[in-house]
Amino acid sequence: MEELERQYLISYYDKRVGILGETPAALGWSPKGQRARYEAALELFGPADLEGASLADYGCGMGDFYGFLAEKVIRADYRGFDINPGLVEIARRRYPGASFGVLDVDESRLPRDCDFALICGVFNQRIEGAAAAATRCVERIWGQTKRALVFDVLSGDSSDTPDISLHYWSPRDLFDFGVTLPGASASVVESLTGGGLILCLRREQCPDS
Repeated sequence: MEELERQYLISYYDKRVGILGETPAALGWSPKGQRARYEAALELFGPADLEGASLADYGCGMGDFYGFLAEKVIRADYRGFDINPGLVEIARRRYPGASFGVLDVDESRLPRDCDFALICGVFNQRIEGAAAAATRCVERIWGQTKRALVFDVLSGDSSDTPDISLHYWSPRDLFDFGVTLPGASASVVESLTGGGLILCLRREQCPDS
């Protein structure tokens, strides 16, 4: 992602938090929609498989997925990352027992490989180069993921009147991208509320630890 687009997104979400507070709405979610996507991701990962496993949450925002896992009493080795320093500081304050850091995968790798990875709603804003940035992000994080990755996006088939400020995917384009990734078994499912698609990538053969 180019520096101008990066700074735009940081400023955009900082302003929304200032107006809407530390709420899902500040990040473009309804509480119900956010919850449904988290439930869908958890089902794809498998709650039992997450227990004790390492999980990278890229685009962690204010740490809501960590809070969701804590509510479910799932003790994953969680690490959250976001390009927005302000959101990371909120996450650290809200969940002092978790690990959060500022990171842009266009510039740096994850500090370590992970068993599971989540990229949820990170590229929903329609900005220049959004599709290329999204695919590049998934490619890079998948390269450090040992078991499964969940990538949650907006569906272009969900509305006759799409929001021109948002970036949408078709199920076919999402699947066609997923099957190009090395070592990946790809599937695309609709999330539990209208408007969402999830690309789930699983290792065809888990690498040795």
